[in-house]
Amino acid sequence: MSGQRPASFGLFFENLPSLDEMIYNIVEQNDVSDLSIAIYSPWHDELVDDFLKEDEEYAEDYGMDKYTPPVAKIPLSSYVLKDKPFEKLGEILLQDYAWGFCSDVKILSFSNLVHTHGKTKGIKEDGGNRHLIHLDFQCDKSEEALKEVADAIYYTLEIESGFILDSGRSYHFWGDKLMRPGEWKNFMEFIKEVPSIGEHWPGFQLERGYSVLRFSKSSYHPERPVVIARLEGDKRQGTLFKEKP
Repeated sequence: MSGQRPASFGLFFENLPSLDEMIYNIVEQNDVSDLSIAIYSPWHDELVDDFLKEDEEYAEDYGMDKYTPPVAKIPLSSYVLKDKPFEKLGEILLQDYAWGFCSDVKILSFSNLVHTHGKTKGIKEDGGNRHLIHLDFQCDKSEEALKEVADAIYYTLEIESGFILDSGRSYHFWGDKLMRPGEWKNFMEFIKEVPSIGEHWPGFQLERGYSVLRFSKSSYHPERPVVIARLEGDKRQGTLFKEKP
């Protein structure tokens, strides 16, 4: 009797959405009603590992070993995404700061069916808090590194689908599904052990209570992140980060 085919994934490089289209699609397909953007320091979040490796005393003197809160967090209705306003906002240079999307969102869920005038329709009610799946990799960019990043996403983290972005110096990842708050905390703790991410980025996001990924330019990032691949894989078990009862 032949064995079951091992779970696997593919990377697709054609017909990719823009950054703004990707965010809109993820928000829409997951029934997100409310989300937030932040002005924050990606320079601090991304370079802290480099500073600590090169000069730990310098990093401590200048607070590079500590969490830095965003300058501002701005709540939004998902409705505004329909006009894709972030293309222009993402071009605004904020020197050492940048615009980013926050992972914590609110969703709506179909919970009641109402029959009126011979028609049945769903009434959306508050579905609670969720988190977008964000990953900020610290590895150098190369064809081999991209394959390692994809392997880590699918095989190590058991994430079945989403988008890999060129972030300038490395890669970002956006999953196309959501996590519950407890799952997200377990997820962030777990990824501290993924070498291509490092322990400090997830640690800062946990202190913040949500993760942030840049969608704009900054003085250190002359270009906005760009979607370079779509990851699609076989269904995984999906229990790695589940909250314990």
